Amino acid sequence: MRHPRSRTCSAPSRAIPSDAFVISGYGNDGDVLLGYSPFMDVQDDHREAPDDTGYLRKSGWHDGCFASGYTGRILVIEGPAEKPPRETIVAETERLAKRLILEEVMVPGQYNGLAAHSALANALLAYTWDGTFEPYLNVMCNYKQHLDRQYAVTFFRNNGKEELAKRYEEIAALCRRLGDLIPQDFTAGELLKTKRDLEPYTQVLLQIRDREREAATLLD
Repeated sequence: MRHPRSRTCSAPSRAIPSDAFVISGYGNDGDVLLGYSPFMDVQDDHREAPDDTGYLRKSGWHDGCFASGYTGRILVIEGPAEKPPRETIVAETERLAKRLILEEVMVPGQYNGLAAHSALANALLAYTWDGTFEPYLNVMCNYKQHLDRQYAVTFFRNNGKEELAKRYEEIAALCRRLGDLIPQDFTAGELLKTKRDLEPYTQVLLQIRDREREAATLLD
């Protein structure tokens, strides 16, 4: 392959970790992709022996998520280009952020933005499960995405968007509160057994949703 590529694949149930990786080349007339994945050393995830270069091998990749009704994407990186003006970067970032907040579904089977906050809160209070490990792991994965909102504060402040920066300071504080209510160290699994114990957590989720809805009105 001429250029590095990043490939992702999303499924309605669960994503396959090694289906998201950087492609560095191919073999067998394209039937085998060579690349890197952070999961390539996890035996249960990827059993195929690596290439002699150490790269992950993915045989029959086009018979996987690309052929089964899921959404597969390949991002082609052409190489260095002129850096766009700062104003263009800020404007495009704001447009993307607004879309991510307001568009309910961008990948089939996955909620997005405001809808995702509501869906997670509803799931915690309405769903039933036999064990707490999987829902706890989902809570932890979502918590990391919530924490990432703290970086919006610096971005908006550095680009003269003080009102948005202040709004995201409030959102970031609420996101940190989630970690106080359900510790992210595998010690709080019992909380997921009782819906009443999850109500404070879901209330904070809905507060984050409402603050982000307000923030979206300030985005260009």
